[in-house]
Amino acid sequence: MIKTKKELESYLKEVRESLKNKTASSVYALSAIKYALNLENIYEILDQSNKELAREIWLDLKKEGIHVENPPLLFS
Repeated sequence: MIKTKKELESYLKEVRESLKNKTASSVYALSAIKYALNLENIYEILDQSNKELAREIWLDLKKEGIHVENPPLLFS
């Protein structure tokens, strides 16, 4: 489980890089970002830089053709 801001940052960077490098599918990235957003401590570890990383991943998923609503947690 992701417990710190630093761990979340590392996780999000890994997801972003695998999506950009095409080493993971869009569905994997969507599942990974949804996992992160549903962590019980997300409000504690989602600082501004992590929020920007998550937004970037979310917007990349939409560019890939995934039809999803913007989560208020990232786009408020």
